[in-house]
Amino acid sequence: MKNIDINQQLKAAMDHATPDVFDRILAGCEAPAPQAPPVPQAPPVPQGSPALTLIEAPRRRQVPLRVLGLAAALILVFGGVFSYYLRVNRAESIVTLDVNPTIQMEVNRSDKVILARAANDDGRKVLDGMDLKGASLDVAVNALIGSMVRQGYLDAFANSVLLSVKNKDSDRSTELERRLSEEIQGLLKTNGWDGAVLSQSLTDDASLQKIARTHNISEGKAALIQKIVATNKLYSYEALSKLPVNDLNLLIASKKINVQAVESAGSASDKAYIGEDHAREAALRHAGLQASEVEWIEVEMDCDDGAMVYDVELRANNTEHEYEINALDGSIAGQAPNAAEAYIGTAKACEIALKHAGLPTGSNIAMEVELEHSVYEISFERGGREYEYYVNAFTGEIVRWESEREEHHD
Repeated sequence: MKNIDINQQLKAAMDHATPDVFDRILAGCEAPAPQAPPVPQAPPVPQGSPALTLIEAPRRRQVPLRVLGLAAALILVFGGVFSYYLRVNRAESIVTLDVNPTIQMEVNRSDKVILARAANDDGRKVLDGMDLKGASLDVAVNALIGSMVRQGYLDAFANSVLLSVKNKDSDRSTELERRLSEEIQGLLKTNGWDGAVLSQSLTDDASLQKIARTHNISEGKAALIQKIVATNKLYSYEALSKLPVNDLNLLIASKKINVQAVESAGSASDKAYIGEDHAREAALRHAGLQASEVEWIEVEMDCDDGAMVYDVELRANNTEHEYEINALDGSIAGQAPNAAEAYIGTAKACEIALKHAGLPTGSNIAMEVELEHSVYEISFERGGREYEYYVNAFTGEIVRWESEREEHHD
């Protein structure tokens, strides 16, 4: 809606909201021309009395009631205009849609869009040619989702949307979140495939805003990634920020990550990838094994440096194998043909951690060691300080380490 339309609506609203009493009030204020007040006559002075001087007290000038009425009417008029201006132009909610395109909308208390802006290049393509100012929030969401579908950002192969709502009133934020989530699901279903919506309510958080600025993502996406990173310290903001929302949704589902305060509706599509069955077949084929020879096998989707992979672990003939299968083409991204022989071993991993911490390797230190996804997780305490190391099981490289409250990356 153009600015001139808004001005016309504002004028029309004020004409109906405020009676046209100005002319009547002004006419009532007209008074007859003032006449000179009579000059008081001094009383006669009795004979033989001393002369008296009369001093008249100054009269207080009073404001006519008609003028006060006019002032009150003007106050009501301008107060109404100001109230209407705030209702129309002040943002009450911030609504963000993340797919890979990211669009943020500022919305007033009447659910009208004040401002819509793109947060990345893909978002600018989605918004190209649209003027959403003054549109209802429902209409704006419909238009944006439609544009993402037409331009191929949303389809049966990548069907996930992240909806984030910020409002100081938590009840209002939750209500908007649920309503819009249902609307988005309905819009996607009309295209012949089911959508998946992750929705959350946000509050002002300086640390979250810093993460968003650092990685050039929205606060909503930063909040979701923050919850994922908290469950697995091998993940990083840098790697996960490269992923579109559908991949993050797949990762959450595959790893069974509990992302608190995030509502999930529908299932993320994995149709763009080869699937777990094909990943399993690729690993068996490379290992030269038949399914009947395998004692156990596990497959789950994962992320490796911003790329989606399938982690395949299997055991056959007393030998453990571990593979990373490229989720797009089924190629072997990483492997350990005989994991039991290829791993550096617990003792070596502990030695590497102690050496890095500046502690003697022969020290009698109680150490806790776990092996997960080809990484040794080592914890110990020394001199009142707590240490935690993550050591690559194949190369001995220190992936990550922490000491007390300080966190470090090498």
